[in-house]
Amino acid sequence: METQLNDELAKGALATAARALVIACVMTSPVTLAREVSVLAPVVDVEPVYAAPERRCDVPPPERSNGLAARLAWDLRDRCRAVATVATAPESYRVVYEWDGRRFATLTDEPPGDTVQLYIDIE
Repeated sequence: METQLNDELAKGALATAARALVIACVMTSPVTLAREVSVLAPVVDVEPVYAAPERRCDVPPPERSNGLAARLAWDLRDRCRAVATVATAPESYRVVYEWDGRRFATLTDEPPGDTVQLYIDIE
């Protein structure tokens, strides 16, 4: 158990040192004019997002001339229902990724790979 904890601490320290090295290289490079660095963050979870079901009414609401009671009776019976649309492909993907020991989520149009590219501003 102690060895496993030491291994995890060493991995965390190595990742922190690697980030610090990347930032130091970018900050001291004479070629770098922008204060932005591109890094790859590992993807933790991907969930496809499909369109919301369409709401379809089977019975049209009564005319106003039928009175409020008829309108309320129609409304209380809930003549509308959700109809699942046949989606062949997701509209987007909810991607959870990890960076600097924290988890973040974003929506993408395309399915991601094992990593997502991040652009980090260095101040």
